[in-house]
Amino acid sequence: MQIEGDGRVTRFQPRTAAPREAAPRRSPKTGHAPPEKTEKHEPETEEDHRHRLWLNFLSSVVIVTLMTTGVWVVNGLVTATRGSQDCFRPGASDCGAILSPLPPPSLMRWSPEALRS
Repeated sequence: MQIEGDGRVTRFQPRTAAPREAAPRRSPKTGHAPPEKTEKHEPETEEDHRHRLWLNFLSSVVIVTLMTTGVWVVNGLVTATRGSQDCFRPGASDCGAILSPLPPPSLMRWSPEALRS
């Protein structure tokens, strides 16, 4: 295996450090820098408070509606399943009507009129 080239190594000069800004003051108790933006920590206005309460109320209504609908659907499924499970028990009768069309009279060995009388 041959390596192409003349075998010279190019040395890169290290980058010079960017000028540093003054370090933020640190709290003597915690050692952490104070937050830069404190607007988000200011007390909210009355309008913001009412808006937040209104959204909390609406979200509560949506959650209660979803829970009520879920209970209703599950209750309906359980009720429907209970009725159909009775038909699978041994000896169950009258579970459902089985409708089958009558064959044409030419293929019948008995006449439908005989059943009516």
